[in-house]
Amino acid sequence: MGTYVELQSRIADELARTDLTSEIQLEILSAVRWFSHQRFAWNEATMAQFTTVVGQRYYWLPANFVTVTDALSQIGNYTYKLDPMTEQEIDEIDWGDVFWTSYPLVFSTWSGQIRLFPPPQQALPVVVKGQIELLPLMTASGAWAPSTASSVGDTVYDSYNNVQTCITPGTSGTSAPAWPTNTPQNSSGAISGASMPPVVGQTTTDGTVVWSLTGTNENAWTTQAEELIRSRALKNLYARYLRDSQQAQVMQKLETDALANLRQKNFGSIALSRITPHF
Repeated sequence: MGTYVELQSRIADELARTDLTSEIQLEILSAVRWFSHQRFAWNEATMAQFTTVVGQRYYWLPANFVTVTDALSQIGNYTYKLDPMTEQEIDEIDWGDVFWTSYPLVFSTWSGQIRLFPPPQQALPVVVKGQIELLPLMTASGAWAPSTASSVGDTVYDSYNNVQTCITPGTSGTSAPAWPTNTPQNSSGAISGASMPPVVGQTTTDGTVVWSLTGTNENAWTTQAEELIRSRALKNLYARYLRDSQQAQVMQKLETDALANLRQKNFGSIALSRITPHF
C-alpha cells in the first residue's frame, strides 16, 4: 500500500461500504495523530548543523520539529553532548548576565526554540536531533500540468506526490517548478533545515501561480505503517459507526500485533542509537 487514496479505498472495500467516505478519512487521520507521538525511524530527523552567535541563548527550531532528544556541539575536533534540562531549571541558574559566556553544557526547549546555557562564548557548531511531524495526509484534485490556469483554492499533486494549494491565481509555467524538498531557514536565519523534510506553508512560484504546500498523499504512515493505521481506523469504524463490537475486537488484536511488529523492526533503527525522549 502506498498512498492515502489507496488506503481509503482498501478500508472501504474491507467494510464493503461506499457511504462512509468522510468517516474513513476522519479515522485514518485520527489514527495517525494517535501514533504520531511515538518514536519511529521515519519521524526522527537531524537538523543541519548551525553556528551559534556569541552570547545568544535562544535559537529557533524548524516548524515541524516537535521534540528534541539530543543536542551536540564541538570544540576543535571534540564533539560533546549537551545535557537536557527544563526551562525552569535553567532559569534558576541563568541570571541573564550579558558578560557571562562559556561553552554551552545544557539545553532546554521552549516555545519552538532551543536554549543553550551557558550562552556561547564563540561561534560553535551545533547539531540537534529529535522527532518531527510529517506532512498531513490529504488529497488533491489532480496532477500538476503545464500552462494551466488555476484559481485560489485549487489543489494539485506535485512531483513528490505532495499537495499544493493555489494561493495566487494565474497560469502555470511551461515546465514544473522546483518544488520544496526540505525545511527552509526560519525567520532569523539561524538554523538551516537542509536535512529536514518540507513543512506546511512553503510557497512555490510557478509561472504566474503561487502554490502553498498543504499536505501529502503519501508518507510513512501510508507505507511503512499502513497495517497499523488501517487496523486502528477499522477498529474505530466498527466500534463507532457500524456498532460491531466483535469485529472491533478483531481489529484491536490486529492493531496490537501490527504495533508490536513495527516496534520490533524499529528496535534496530533507533534503539541502538540510544535515542530516548528527555521531555
